[in-house]
Amino acid sequence: TQFNVSGGLSCTVSMYVKGENIQAKGKHQGIGFYVALFGKKKPTKFIFSERPKEVPEWTKFSVDVKIPEGYTRMNVGTIAYINGGDAYFDDIDVSLNDGTKFSYVVKKPEKLTLKKDCKK
Repeated sequence: TQFNVSGGLSCTVSMYVKGENIQAKGKHQGIGFYVALFGKKKPTKFIFSERPKEVPEWTKFSVDVKIPEGYTRMNVGTIAYINGGDAYFDDIDVSLNDGTKFSYVVKKPEKLTLKKDCKK
């Protein structure tokens, strides 16, 4: 999901996350989301939510984002850095510091399942 933004603003981005039978052993593995900020001739900045290995119930994750001057776009994406299991994401919410609120609700469940026997 992509949003146009202005430098100097701050916002809170939140999303509900749930995992079933998650297999994640590595230090940085888990499920969560990220916010990426883009600007002309600016390096991409990433902000990551927490990424727990177990999230058996719908859980709201949030990050506070301060948008630096010169940045004009913000993307919100999901992270399922796992070796197996099902990760679910829903209800993306962006609340700007001026009270403006944007939401994106997934109407049809979206599901990604990883299997050990996947072939390219």
